[in-house]
Amino acid sequence: MIISLRDLISYVEYGIVGIGLIVMVYGVIDSALRLFISWIKRADFHVNVKKTDRESVRKHLGTYIILALEFFIAADILRTVLHPTWDEIGVLAAIVGIRTVLSMFLNFELKYFK
Repeated sequence: MIISLRDLISYVEYGIVGIGLIVMVYGVIDSALRLFISWIKRADFHVNVKKTDRESVRKHLGTYIILALEFFIAADILRTVLHPTWDEIGVLAAIVGIRTVLSMFLNFELKYFK
């Protein structure tokens, strides 16, 4: 069985999307566990978690979201390689633009807002 280049690129694209999803889900679960552990350590079991713990968890989650967005952008670029019409290129430009702006603002927020 011979796999065409289009099929290979398609499989790689799905693999990259899968990696992005795994990174995102792992980041959410890990951040939720960190928040829960912080909540348990307070021992009074109020929802009010210390601001430093909350900010730490927020930065942790933001880092994983940014990483997952980078994987999704890579997958979108590969998808456009398979279907290089002007419509697909326009959609790719919009998606990459939106995701890049999201990543930029998340990075900015993680660096400068504590």
